[in-house]
Amino acid sequence: RLPVTMVMSPGDARCRAIPDGPDDEMDALALTIQAVVSGADTSVDLVTPYFLPSRGLIASLQSAALRGARVRIVLPGKNNLFYVHWAHRNVLTELLGWGIEVYYQPAPFCHSKLLCIDADYSLIGSANLDPRSLRLNYELGIEVFSAQLNAELRAHIDGLVAGSTRLTPDELTGRSVPVRLRDAAAYLFSPYL
Repeated sequence: RLPVTMVMSPGDARCRAIPDGPDDEMDALALTIQAVVSGADTSVDLVTPYFLPSRGLIASLQSAALRGARVRIVLPGKNNLFYVHWAHRNVLTELLGWGIEVYYQPAPFCHSKLLCIDADYSLIGSANLDPRSLRLNYELGIEVFSAQLNAELRAHIDGLVAGSTRLTPDELTGRSVPVRLRDAAAYLFSPYL
């Protein structure tokens, strides 16, 4: 949960609403997320319940890590949609290999969607990072350009990370062949999940 005491006076932040849906606004959020991650200098902090990133977003996350930005992704340890959990595990090996940190948050299931870039950019809204949300659903994201809000959200994410379990590459490479096949098969259906 976000702190209830967060109070900002008018004029402290610049905001922009980004509508998205299967109409004229299609891909607005996906392209915005990919662009801001690509432009990150020092940090990318991402919290999402459903993580089935596009190839473009995977490349953006990897390039941010290659540039030296700390990239952290916080996911639910037990997803309410087990097949989404299987599918995203198929992608995580590509990210862990580049030094990207992935954390599994314990129950209860958290449905927050937060993205903080560097020290002054935040994106909050309704969109998950999966094809269904970013291509088929009507969603709304709010970009907030505010160092104060960013600092408070990053402190919140720091708290989530402190109470979460970091995923190691060995956990993924140690999966049995049947489990890897299951995860890969689930990932093939990710555009429909």
